[in-house]
Amino acid sequence: MSFLENADKSVTTDMILIRSLVKMLSTCYAIDDTPNQPVRSKSLYTLIFESKFVQRTQQFYGKQQSQIMKSFNMDKYIKNVDLIFEKEDALIE
Repeated sequence: MSFLENADKSVTTDMILIRSLVKMLSTCYAIDDTPNQPVRSKSLYTLIFESKFVQRTQQFYGKQQSQIMKSFNMDKYIKNVDLIFEKEDALIE
């Protein structure tokens, strides 16, 4: 089960551990030798994790939005979006 799915189900997640791992991946670099592109170094976060995380995040929120739109009127939907933003802000801090 992914982190986003767990977050949706209120499963306790060790945010300190996650921040430490993301920081570690961000500070470790590897050579990106993609064919037909200039060779450059990129963080392991960018090479291994970022694109998959962004894709899964888009899928998660798209699915969540569809479910909410089916069950809420517009006022409730906007309140729910505000709640999601508050939760995301708390995760960043």
